[in-house]
Amino acid sequence: MSDLKSELRERQINLGLLPKIYCDRDETETFHNLEKSKQPLPEDVGIDGTGYYRCGESDLSGDEIRQLLLFRQIQYLRTIKNCAIYFVVISITGTLLSLLTQGTL
Repeated sequence: MSDLKSELRERQINLGLLPKIYCDRDETETFHNLEKSKQPLPEDVGIDGTGYYRCGESDLSGDEIRQLLLFRQIQYLRTIKNCAIYFVVISITGTLLSLLTQGTL
């Protein structure tokens, strides 16, 4: 269950729903020593290329988060639709040009 919670937290951070609060030097040293001794980090602590961080609290309500994700889905679907239209138009144009240069049309 802890793995699922950490995965959820990681995805929330990647989507910008939770802020990363980077640790100060004392906390960083403590977490580094924990890793050296092969002990697990606390649940709310992660590490990236910059250093150790804690997950902050979101100031968005559950409904606001759902609405934000819905708007992002719509935006991504529109982008996918536009890319599909672009490639279909390019394919049709290429096929027509190919047929014209061969003189079959």
